[in-house]
Order: sequence, then C-alpha cells, then structure tokens
Amino acid sequence: MKTTRLLFGAVVLLAAAAPRTALAARDFSRGNIEAIDWSVNQIAIRTAQGGTLTYLVSPSASVKFTDCPECFPNPGLRDLAPPMYVHFQFEDRDVDEIVSFDVKEIGSAPRRVSAGRPVAPVAPLPGGGSAQDLKVKILTMDERRGTFTADVAGRRQTFRAAAAGDLRDFREGDLAVITVERRGSEDLVTRMQAAGRTGRVTTIDKGRGEVGIEVNGRERFYRVENSRMLERVKEGDRVTFDVENRNGREVVTTLER
Repeated sequence: MKTTRLLFGAVVLLAAAAPRTALAARDFSRGNIEAIDWSVNQIAIRTAQGGTLTYLVSPSASVKFTDCPECFPNPGLRDLAPPMYVHFQFEDRDVDEIVSFDVKEIGSAPRRVSAGRPVAPVAPLPGGGSAQDLKVKILTMDERRGTFTADVAGRRQTFRAAAAGDLRDFREGDLAVITVERRGSEDLVTRMQAAGRTGRVTTIDKGRGEVGIEVNGRERFYRVENSRMLERVKEGDRVTFDVENRNGREVVTTLER
C-alpha cells in the first residue's frame, strides 16, 4: 500500500472563525506523532492502521506524561515531539481539534530531565513528498468541470478532481478525506473517501457495543469505538458517523445526531 505523506502547507487559522460549539462531542484516539507545525497549530499522527491524520490542536490543550513524568516536570505542548506514542482527546467537529494529550511512550524523542533545560526543538515537517491527505468539508461542487470548494481547517480552498466522476458520490456539506497529489504544474485530488456518512439508527446494543444504521435503504451493523457514543443517540435518530476499517471490521469512530 502506498505510504502517503502529509504536507501541512500554508494553512491559516482565522481568528474570526466561527465560535466553538458549546456542546461539541469529545472522542478519543491514539497513535504516534509524525510531525508538528505550531505555526498553524497542527499535528500529524500515524494511526495503528498505518494511515496518517491531521488534527488541529487547541492552544489550551493539556499535556500529561504517563511515561517518565519526572522527565517533564512542567509538561506543555512544546514538549511533544515525534515519535511519541500518545492517547488524545479531541472535539468531534467538522475539523477535529485535540484538547488533551497523554504521552504513553516517549520512545526516541528527546527528554527534558530538568525544568532548567531548554525544551527539545520540534522536528521539522516532512518535506519532499508529492501527496497529502486532508479532511475537508465540501462547500460547493461543479461536476461538469470536476472542481469543488471545501473548508480546510477554517480556510476555503478550491480543488480539481483527477476524475470528475468522483464527485458523484458527494453532496455539498459532506465531510471527506481527500488525497491531493502534484501532477506536473497542477495539484489534483486523486482519491476521495467519505469521512462522515449519514443514516438512520435502527438498532442499539449497548451490551455488545454495536449499532445498526440504515443508509440508502440498506441496514448495516457496526461496532462502536467507545460505547458512550450510544448514549447520545436512540433508535430512529438521523445521524452522521465516521467509519474506520480495523482488523477487517468496520468500526464507528464518531456518531452524532
């Protein structure tokens, strides 16, 4: 499988962006830090499944070191570095934002053994790659031209699909994970995958941690990543959900009304 490298690019966080939803749901995940760019408050994390996802990081995000807490007596965001293995909590919004980190394994990352020593410098972003994965919200589409505009971390950008037919499976307002590759002098979207599906809840099994969801007239059953997700929905609800393939089984990682 081709390894896709993330290039953060010049993503700008707008100070005038819409305010955070007061009741935004929170979810949990884990992985190894691959790259950090504090100029845009973004972090790239490689998941256990081998993919790399980009998250925004809240400037007020908390940091805890379960591994060697004495190495970081006053832990903060600037102590994070590749390839630390972290558990993290994020607000489940159109663009996910991490609000807390728990460093479970420091690995080969530098350690700060005393408060008087300087923080280890953040490793540079991976460079030289020709592709990047982005989680976006589709705003407008022109299927004839194969172009669309999308919200990327609060910034409106225009993209062109390598195959215009890829847009047929999407609607304005959908969430998607897209792969952008440099082809000659043009950046093209070579892959589009739904990041947020919609459907109707048909069955909830809290004991087994499973949910049945009907999408386009077809019911499918999924295991949920966190059983607490099932407390936020009931049978008959229209929901938006994300799915990841884990060990050959599709697992719901976000579930919202």
